[in-house]
Amino acid sequence: MAISPISTVVSKTQISRNKIANAVELMSPDPKLCSVLDSGVSGAKRCGIGGKMAVSDIGAIKRAFNASLVGLFHCLRKERAFQQELLLFLPLSLVAVFISSQVWDWLLLTLPLIFVLIVEVLNTGLEAVVDRVGVEHHELSGLAKDCGSAAVLLAMLAAVLIWGAYLFEYFS
Repeated sequence: MAISPISTVVSKTQISRNKIANAVELMSPDPKLCSVLDSGVSGAKRCGIGGKMAVSDIGAIKRAFNASLVGLFHCLRKERAFQQELLLFLPLSLVAVFISSQVWDWLLLTLPLIFVLIVEVLNTGLEAVVDRVGVEHHELSGLAKDCGSAAVLLAMLAAVLIWGAYLFEYFS
């Protein structure tokens, strides 16, 4: 018995419907549902009522830490802007050690640099989500990416202002 092209289309359509139904079931807010959602890069585990994690769940803490490291290492290996900002962070944090008279001065100079790196990581995540939604150009996708870039720019501006004010006081 030969398989007709129509039955092949129907079976592929049924498979697609099953995949959609499974995806909807995984995203269900049912508190009894316990599933691992794996995107291929990192995973998130959702279990229990309200998705709360027990304090003693060291495994969940380890998974969250590992997911954080995956994101950080991705930025280190693949994101040119993060690499450039890190190249500025390293020498400037050393300069901050030498020109700071107190620990609080060093923190005042170092935390804005760390803030720039944090905002860059968030911008990278935002861009990944926008790219995941679709590769075709859309006005809102462009706006989201522009706003992420603007956030990085504002973080850099804050760092420059803090460093500038500190250096002005240091050399006067």
